[in-house]
Amino acid sequence: GPWRIAELRADIDAIGRIKVRGRGLLLASGNSIGQNANQSVFATLICEASAPFVQHSTASSVPLEPNGDFRIDDTLTSVPSGCPSPVLLIRNTGGVWFAAGVPKSEDDD
Repeated sequence: GPWRIAELRADIDAIGRIKVRGRGLLLASGNSIGQNANQSVFATLICEASAPFVQHSTASSVPLEPNGDFRIDDTLTSVPSGCPSPVLLIRNTGGVWFAAGVPKSEDDD
């Protein structure tokens, strides 16, 4: 079913170190609304604006806290030389993605 996320912050450096903080990644409907469904998540960075997409993922996954919070502190399995159109996906161990983040522009608060 549908999921919601309250907040997603991520920092990725030039050598592929990645830190992600997510809050409130929980089911948004159904009998299990407000629960984390015992999911574990990992992060995938996509740099292409259109297919084919190369996936740069974290090697391990982290379990969601009961309130849907999670922290990823890891290194991407491969590091892009450039990233013209970055999107960060938060995915479960089955590969399904729950949430996506795009870079904050300099104009955003």
